[in-house]
Amino acid sequence: MSQSVIYSVFFALSLLCIAVTGICVFKNKNDPAVPIIVKLIIGIYFAAFCFCLPVDFAAGVEEFGWDCIEKFFISIHHALQIFVVNLDYSHITDTVQSLENEALRNIYLDYGAVLFVTAPFLTFSAVLTFFKSFLNGIGYNLCRKRPLYIFSELNGHALILAKNILEKEKDSKLKPMIVFTDVIFGENETGYELTTEARKIKALCLKTDIAHLNIISKKQDTEIFLIGEDESENVRQASIITGALNQSVKKLNVKIFVFASKESSRYTLDSLDCTNLLNQDTVSQNKANGFKLRRINCIRQLVWRTVPDMDIVGKSRDGVISVMIAGMGSYGLEFFKMLVWFCQIDGCKLEINLFDKTPKSEYGGLESVIARQCPELIEKNGTEYDIMMFDGIDFTTDGFAKLLEGSGSVSERLRRTDIAIVCSGNDDLNIEMSVYLRELFDKCNHVVMAKDKETDIENEVPDIYSVVYDSRKYGSVSGGSKAEFLKNHQEQKYHIRFIGSVDEQYSYDNIYSAEKEADAFIYHNKWSKTAEKTNEERLKFDRFEFYRQSSMATAVHQGYLRGAGIYGRIECLCGRNDDMCECENCVRRKRMEHARWMAYMRSEGYSYRKERFDRAKLHNDLIDWGELSKSEHSKD
Repeated sequence: MSQSVIYSVFFALSLLCIAVTGICVFKNKNDPAVPIIVKLIIGIYFAAFCFCLPVDFAAGVEEFGWDCIEKFFISIHHALQIFVVNLDYSHITDTVQSLENEALRNIYLDYGAVLFVTAPFLTFSAVLTFFKSFLNGIGYNLCRKRPLYIFSELNGHALILAKNILEKEKDSKLKPMIVFTDVIFGENETGYELTTEARKIKALCLKTDIAHLNIISKKQDTEIFLIGEDESENVRQASIITGALNQSVKKLNVKIFVFASKESSRYTLDSLDCTNLLNQDTVSQNKANGFKLRRINCIRQLVWRTVPDMDIVGKSRDGVISVMIAGMGSYGLEFFKMLVWFCQIDGCKLEINLFDKTPKSEYGGLESVIARQCPELIEKNGTEYDIMMFDGIDFTTDGFAKLLEGSGSVSERLRRTDIAIVCSGNDDLNIEMSVYLRELFDKCNHVVMAKDKETDIENEVPDIYSVVYDSRKYGSVSGGSKAEFLKNHQEQKYHIRFIGSVDEQYSYDNIYSAEKEADAFIYHNKWSKTAEKTNEERLKFDRFEFYRQSSMATAVHQGYLRGAGIYGRIECLCGRNDDMCECENCVRRKRMEHARWMAYMRSEGYSYRKERFDRAKLHNDLIDWGELSKSEHSKD
């Protein structure tokens, strides 16, 4: 076989190695299992090996024999030397010059020159990546005083939260240290953009999985955000980290936030063993820097922050609070559940209308979905609240317009809507639906715009809230402020309030508030009548989400009642202001709180039975105020 043929074959094999590498990189560019730089180095190395092999054989082997093994290993060595710039190119040129085919000779040498430049660049990139990780690791280990905020993943949500933390703590003496873990550097365009943004905020990026990160030895306050898109992975990491902390009990000043909205995650996290941590931390738990394990449901927490700002009582007419929810997805259900208990206010009656585009079938509809989660809410409909459900109403048709503009009790009911919440699950559709609702209600209410375009319409109904997740869209339509609204070509404001942006959901205030938790614990601890039980109640409150959520709901409602001046109108007539007072106003407050608590428990899926059994979600106190014992009256 001639030299030209041998060179041609190995040249083709070398090109094939590069082609296969390109295909592997392109097809699996989003697979972090093997970094792209590693794939490139492997592919180019085999291409360099195929390039060197005929050169080394031509340099001193005329017949096949044991010398071939030696030349084979020399080719492996020479391919390695190309990557570390340790192979003299004259070794190649001197040998290839003997080729009779001038075209092949020139192509081979030009191709070799490209390999000799490309391979060292890959080596440099790999070394640089290693040193980035190494220096970041040193930075993490040397960080001893600055408060640590550690994220389990580098993604868009984590970056938003990290930037919000830095903005929130910009005036602190000790600047926060942001750490992203499980980072694959620049594996694709998105990854490159994320790592670039992380560098801009001077964050440390570590390749280490957060579950294997050295956290116990860190002395400073540490907050951990398990914020990956895979909820199961977040919970798994929480289990590993909590288990390690609980076993060592050397670090108590740590908060773990697990982003998980599924109810299954709640039960899993409640079942984790953190007894040693909580027992050791009963004193520091009264401070903001104690051990905490919290499940974060961003949608629920945003809804709980939004509803108190809606001025429910101020918008009610003739003692009736009329609310409409268009779209019963995750947002719609959370708004519905909260409004049912939040609107239990003395002198007000809740009227709520629910719309969903899914048509009712033989297997059930919207009522069936709600009854599955909150059976007694449906059973008690018409007493403490008035719920009407509309299945199969698609706002891309005129179905709702016919209902609103028609005659009869249903149309009258819809026309007295005070607050409309639009949450279909799509930003563009939500904005379109909100504008459409404003148009329809303007027609029905015979609204006339003031001659002065800058003058807002007085007594305009309803207030419309639209869920817009995309922050850029949120900013373009409202300037990032709830006080500014969409306008038409006549400069007429639509007065549509935008809520639910990704920036709101992943703001630190939405995720955690030490002040609100402190207020919630005060209400939780009131159930215990002796000071000796305070630590016991603290353990229950910090370990189980049920107690925290229930007490937080109380704190949110009580805060609204006081802020809105409702409690000011029913002050204690005796001036005692204690739990045992039985004056008319104190009883009114207790009855109101009991009604709210019952609605809350029903929204959580509880029903009444004489004997309490929480596993079946049955509670013996889900009865009217008059049927409660005096001891239960004092608790309310």
